[in-house]
Amino acid sequence: MTYLQISLKCGMRAMSLSNRIEKYKSLHTNAIMPVDITFDYKKFIEEYSTYEKQETLYEGTGNGSSNCLTSMDGEYLGNKPELGHPHKKKYNFLKSNKPTEIFKLSSINHVSEMFDYGRSVITTLRPNGYFPKHRDVYVPNMLKLLAITSESKDYILRMENKRILIEPGQFYLIDSTIVHEVFALEKVHQFIVVIRFNDKNINLLHL
Repeated sequence: MTYLQISLKCGMRAMSLSNRIEKYKSLHTNAIMPVDITFDYKKFIEEYSTYEKQETLYEGTGNGSSNCLTSMDGEYLGNKPELGHPHKKKYNFLKSNKPTEIFKLSSINHVSEMFDYGRSVITTLRPNGYFPKHRDVYVPNMLKLLAITSESKDYILRMENKRILIEPGQFYLIDSTIVHEVFALEKVHQFIVVIRFNDKNINLLHL
């Protein structure tokens, strides 16, 4: 490991908790912000069709289901602890960091190679599917990226009761500590990508 790699890895770790919180806030001046990362969402829908049949039920989403984009062993099949309702499971979000073959599909592979990851999933919501109102509460050790494959009009994202329109095929940095909820009018694949809260990843976001 080079000196630069060691510095990037240790930079955030050396910060005090209060400094980490301030840094987190400075990166999230808006509840959700587009970053310079896109993908061919129409091609992804085609490539993902065979994998969708093997998704695992995601509890509490109105019949939504998920597959792993990253996992602890790089596999995506089965009733893995990274799927379902992860907050009921005991495992380390940041150790779920190996991209699976789904994340390596040609339409999205460039994203899988960019960052240091934590637990990331793709969730399929069908008409009337939802994520209920909630907020994520944690010590700042991760950042979350969101992307969708449906048209903006068919994906209702509310943050603090205000609807926010997002475009398909575009990744967004989202402040998931803010109260938010999702409702699907039509079928949508939703990417929930966790990246480590470190200098390397922050620099790659070009915020």
